[in-house]
Amino acid sequence: MSSELTTSTFTFQRLCNKESVDKKAIKAFYKNERYSAKFKGFDLAYGAFSAGAKSDVNHDESRILDSADTTAQQELALVASVIISQLHQDNTQALLHGLVTASSARGKGIASRLISFAIRDIKKRESSPSIVGINSIVCFSDPKLANFYLGNQFTLVNADDQGILTSSIEARLLAYQKYQPNLSVFHISLR
Repeated sequence: MSSELTTSTFTFQRLCNKESVDKKAIKAFYKNERYSAKFKGFDLAYGAFSAGAKSDVNHDESRILDSADTTAQQELALVASVIISQLHQDNTQALLHGLVTASSARGKGIASRLISFAIRDIKKRESSPSIVGINSIVCFSDPKLANFYLGNQFTLVNADDQGILTSSIEARLLAYQKYQPNLSVFHISLR
Protein backbone atom coordinates (compact mmCIF):
# COMPACT_ATOMS: atom_id res chain seq x y z
CA MET A 1 0.00 0.00 0.00
CA SER A 2 1.32 3.42 -0.86
CA SER A 3 1.66 6.48 1.24
CA GLU A 4 -0.87 9.18 0.37
CA LEU A 5 -1.78 12.75 1.33
CA THR A 6 -4.88 14.48 0.04
CA THR A 7 -5.37 18.23 0.08
CA SER A 8 -8.46 20.07 -1.10
CA THR A 9 -7.11 20.11 -4.66
CA PHE A 10 -4.38 17.52 -5.02
CA THR A 11 -3.48 14.02 -3.89
CA PHE A 12 0.21 13.27 -3.34
CA GLN A 13 1.25 9.65 -3.48
CA ARG A 14 4.25 7.34 -3.70
CA LEU A 15 3.86 5.81 -7.14
CA CYS A 16 6.42 3.06 -7.24
CA ASN A 17 9.40 1.62 -5.51
CA LYS A 18 11.33 -1.61 -5.77
CA GLU A 19 8.26 -3.54 -4.55
CA SER A 20 5.99 -2.03 -7.23
CA VAL A 21 7.63 -1.73 -10.59
CA ASP A 22 4.88 -0.40 -12.90
CA LYS A 23 6.85 2.55 -14.26
CA LYS A 24 5.06 2.79 -17.60
CA ALA A 25 2.65 5.56 -16.53
CA ILE A 26 5.43 7.66 -15.07
CA LYS A 27 7.51 7.35 -18.23
CA ALA A 28 4.44 8.29 -20.30
CA PHE A 29 3.93 11.40 -18.15
CA TYR A 30 7.54 12.51 -18.69
CA LYS A 31 7.34 11.82 -22.42
CA ASN A 32 4.14 13.85 -22.65
CA GLU A 33 5.87 16.75 -20.87
CA ARG A 34 8.87 16.43 -23.23
CA TYR A 35 11.23 15.54 -20.42
CA SER A 36 13.72 12.72 -20.47
CA ALA A 37 13.78 10.95 -17.12
CA LYS A 38 15.16 7.51 -16.39
CA PHE A 39 15.01 5.26 -13.40
CA LYS A 40 18.53 4.91 -12.06
CA GLY A 41 18.56 2.12 -9.50
CA PHE A 42 16.74 1.89 -6.22
CA ASP A 43 14.05 4.41 -7.06
CA LEU A 44 11.13 5.95 -5.27
CA ALA A 45 8.77 7.91 -7.51
CA TYR A 46 6.14 10.32 -6.25
CA GLY A 47 3.27 12.01 -7.99
CA ALA A 48 0.69 14.71 -7.56
CA PHE A 49 -2.77 14.01 -8.89
CA SER A 50 -5.60 16.38 -9.58
CA ALA A 51 -9.23 15.25 -9.61
CA GLY A 52 -10.85 16.13 -12.90
CA ALA A 53 -7.70 17.83 -14.19
CA LYS A 54 -7.40 18.35 -17.89
CA SER A 55 -4.20 16.55 -18.63
CA ASP A 56 -2.55 15.62 -21.89
CA VAL A 57 -1.44 12.39 -20.24
CA ASN A 58 -3.03 9.24 -21.64
CA HIS A 59 -5.60 8.49 -18.95
CA ASP A 60 -5.01 4.75 -19.23
CA GLU A 61 -1.43 5.37 -18.09
CA SER A 62 -1.93 8.11 -15.47
CA ARG A 63 -3.65 6.14 -12.75
CA ILE A 64 -2.50 5.74 -9.19
CA LEU A 65 -0.20 2.77 -9.45
CA ASP A 66 -0.24 1.31 -5.95
CA SER A 67 -3.93 1.67 -5.13
CA ALA A 68 -6.52 -1.09 -5.28
CA ASP A 69 -9.39 1.42 -5.57
CA THR A 70 -9.97 1.56 -9.33
CA THR A 71 -12.89 4.00 -8.98
CA ALA A 72 -10.62 6.62 -7.44
CA GLN A 73 -7.99 5.87 -10.07
CA GLN A 74 -10.33 6.85 -12.89
CA GLU A 75 -10.94 10.31 -11.41
CA LEU A 76 -7.33 11.41 -10.93
CA ALA A 77 -4.80 12.73 -13.45
CA LEU A 78 -1.05 12.80 -12.84
CA VAL A 79 0.07 16.45 -12.89
CA ALA A 80 3.57 16.25 -11.35
CA SER A 81 6.22 13.66 -10.62
CA VAL A 82 9.64 13.36 -9.01
CA ILE A 83 12.07 10.44 -8.73
CA ILE A 84 14.43 9.92 -5.82
CA SER A 85 17.10 7.32 -6.56
CA GLN A 86 19.65 5.69 -4.27
CA LEU A 87 21.66 4.51 -7.33
CA HIS A 88 22.66 1.36 -5.42
CA GLN A 89 21.14 -0.36 -2.41
CA ASP A 90 23.65 0.66 0.22
CA ASN A 91 24.05 4.30 -0.84
CA THR A 92 23.01 6.56 2.04
CA GLN A 93 22.61 9.55 -0.27
CA ALA A 94 19.84 9.74 -2.84
CA LEU A 95 19.54 11.76 -6.03
CA LEU A 96 16.40 13.82 -6.62
CA HIS A 97 15.70 14.11 -10.34
CA GLY A 98 12.86 14.25 -12.82
CA LEU A 99 10.92 16.92 -10.91
CA VAL A 100 8.35 17.93 -13.50
CA THR A 101 4.96 19.62 -13.24
CA ALA A 102 2.58 19.42 -16.20
CA SER A 103 2.54 22.70 -18.10
CA SER A 104 -1.20 23.03 -17.39
CA ALA A 105 -0.60 22.87 -13.60
CA ARG A 106 2.46 25.08 -13.09
CA GLY A 107 2.53 28.03 -10.72
CA LYS A 108 0.36 26.42 -8.05
CA GLY A 109 3.08 25.28 -5.64
CA ILE A 110 2.63 21.64 -6.58
CA ALA A 111 6.37 20.91 -7.01
CA SER A 112 7.18 22.31 -3.56
CA ARG A 113 4.41 20.30 -1.93
CA LEU A 114 5.48 17.18 -3.83
CA ILE A 115 9.08 17.51 -2.61
CA SER A 116 7.87 18.05 0.96
CA PHE A 117 5.61 15.00 0.74
CA ALA A 118 8.40 12.83 -0.69
CA ILE A 119 10.84 13.86 2.04
CA ARG A 120 8.28 13.14 4.79
CA ASP A 121 7.55 9.75 3.23
CA ILE A 122 11.24 8.85 3.03
CA LYS A 123 11.76 9.86 6.65
CA LYS A 124 8.83 7.64 7.64
CA ARG A 125 10.20 4.73 5.59
CA GLU A 126 13.61 5.19 7.17
CA SER A 127 12.19 4.22 10.54
CA SER A 128 11.80 0.66 9.20
CA PRO A 129 14.75 -1.55 10.17
CA SER A 130 14.58 -3.37 6.80
CA ILE A 131 15.38 -0.26 4.75
CA VAL A 132 18.90 1.04 4.19
CA GLY A 133 18.96 4.57 5.54
CA ILE A 134 18.93 7.58 3.28
CA ASN A 135 20.74 10.29 5.22
CA SER A 136 20.52 13.01 2.60
CA ILE A 137 19.19 13.93 -0.82
CA VAL A 138 21.01 15.91 -3.49
CA CYS A 139 19.91 17.32 -6.80
CA PHE A 140 21.69 18.88 -9.75
CA SER A 141 19.95 21.86 -11.26
CA ASP A 142 20.23 24.84 -13.51
CA PRO A 143 21.37 27.79 -11.35
CA LYS A 144 18.16 29.62 -12.34
CA LEU A 145 16.27 27.27 -9.99
CA ALA A 146 18.38 28.14 -6.93
CA ASN A 147 15.59 30.12 -5.24
CA PHE A 148 13.19 27.21 -5.71
CA TYR A 149 15.49 24.65 -4.05
CA LEU A 150 16.67 27.04 -1.34
CA GLY A 151 13.00 27.80 -0.60
CA ASN A 152 12.42 24.06 -0.18
CA GLN A 153 15.01 23.60 2.60
CA PHE A 154 17.91 22.58 0.34
CA THR A 155 21.30 24.22 0.72
CA LEU A 156 23.66 25.10 -2.11
CA VAL A 157 26.77 22.91 -2.20
CA ASN A 158 29.85 25.02 -2.87
CA ALA A 159 33.12 23.83 -4.34
CA ASP A 160 34.52 23.92 -0.78
CA ASP A 161 31.94 21.34 0.34
CA GLN A 162 33.51 18.45 -1.60
CA GLY A 163 32.95 15.92 1.19
CA ILE A 164 29.14 16.19 1.09
CA LEU A 165 28.63 13.99 -1.98
CA THR A 166 29.03 10.22 -1.85
CA SER A 167 31.34 8.76 -4.48
CA SER A 168 28.51 7.42 -6.66
CA ILE A 169 26.65 10.76 -6.59
CA GLU A 170 29.87 12.66 -7.28
CA ALA A 171 30.59 10.38 -10.26
CA ARG A 172 27.10 11.08 -11.59
CA LEU A 173 27.64 14.83 -11.20
CA LEU A 174 30.93 14.69 -13.11
CA ALA A 175 29.23 12.80 -15.94
CA TYR A 176 26.41 15.37 -16.12
CA GLN A 177 28.84 18.29 -16.00
CA LYS A 178 30.43 17.13 -19.26
CA TYR A 179 27.24 18.27 -21.01
CA GLN A 180 25.99 20.87 -18.51
CA PRO A 181 29.06 22.47 -16.90
CA ASN A 182 27.08 25.11 -14.98
CA LEU A 183 24.97 22.75 -12.88
CA SER A 184 24.36 23.78 -9.29
CA VAL A 185 24.27 21.13 -6.58
CA PHE A 186 21.70 21.27 -3.79
CA HIS A 187 21.65 19.16 -0.64
CA ILE A 188 19.21 18.41 2.17
CA SER A 189 20.02 16.36 5.24
CA LEU A 190 17.33 14.01 6.52
CA ARG A 191 18.93 13.49 9.94
